[in-house]
Amino acid sequence: MTRPPSFARAGRPDPTAVAEARDAARAALLGCLVSVKACLGSLDRVARVLKMNGYVRCPRDFSALPQVTDAAASLLIDRSSPTTPL
Repeated sequence: MTRPPSFARAGRPDPTAVAEARDAARAALLGCLVSVKACLGSLDRVARVLKMNGYVRCPRDFSALPQVTDAAASLLIDRSSPTTPL
């Protein structure tokens, strides 16, 4: 049985591991948005996001942390543009 992507552990900073970690970061953000929508009833009630923290479970030698957290931040920015509601 495989774990859901949001519980994945980032591995070595090779392109495949970074891509998988980026996918997991996006999945984690989408999970957060689902929770917010469940609490508020609609994401239309979210005016803005003030801050996003990213935590990556990885070995000490994994150096691609900015690329991983950027995937979630980019998704949030893309989804919150003035023309596209969350």
